[in-house]
Amino acid sequence: MATLALNTETAPGTAKADTVSGKVVQNFGAARIYYTADEATAAARALIAAAQQLRGEGQDATA
Repeated sequence: MATLALNTETAPGTAKADTVSGKVVQNFGAARIYYTADEATAAARALIAAAQQLRGEGQDATA
């Protein structure tokens, strides 16, 4: 799998369903990532898990 690093200081990007291509398109300014529905679901779950991990670690550090 390739890694793409983007500098998006002003916004986290947007996502929309492209019914013509049957893909979920995530826009980061000039860059776009195209996902199948299953890939988009997996990516969303991974992002949520990572955010929950950070929140949990932050709570542990303050306790």
